[in-house]
Amino acid sequence: MKYIMKYINKNDLSSALFDAYDVKDRVRAYGIKDKPKDADGSDITVGDCIDNIVNFLEQLENDAITPAEEFANIINGKVNFK
Repeated sequence: MKYIMKYINKNDLSSALFDAYDVKDRVRAYGIKDKPKDADGSDITVGDCIDNIVNFLEQLENDAITPAEEFANIINGKVNFK
């Protein structure tokens, strides 16, 4: 388990993830998914960028715990402070 000192509001995280899903859908609908992410000749596409954002937010959502859950983990010896 990863130990994070600052808590992320799960509602805010879910909202950001749903926004990212909406942007991903619009990127596909507007046909810009495979366009370069910048004007510098990058091989990385707009679709790659939004996929990275979605994957990162999904991982945060999967790893996020509430302060109460973390307290329970500490009490039960599931947190390593090293």
